[in-house]
Amino acid sequence: MAIPADGIRLYRAVKTIPPSAGDFQQRPSKWAREAGATELQRIGISAFYAPEQAAGVNQKGYPIAGATIAANPRILVARTDLDRPGHVDIFVSMDVLAELDWQPAP
Repeated sequence: MAIPADGIRLYRAVKTIPPSAGDFQQRPSKWAREAGATELQRIGISAFYAPEQAAGVNQKGYPIAGATIAANPRILVARTDLDRPGHVDIFVSMDVLAELDWQPAP
């Protein structure tokens, strides 16, 4: 999906505020094999359009953080897991991800 010129705000559960690199680790290949998941599902960073949607799947009670994703040729946001309302995956390199300003959700 195209990211609007003024960006798109996305939310996800993180272990700490501010999030650390560990909050954005890709799932291991072993997980993908055991879960029958695709490589894209393995490397995508799960996020949601609304903080309530992220909180709704947050079984561990972690804080919810949000960041505005600006239009950038090095970032791809794709609507995935259509059975989960508002779910997207972010495909981005770790250096670009580190530049995003994740803040606590309201």
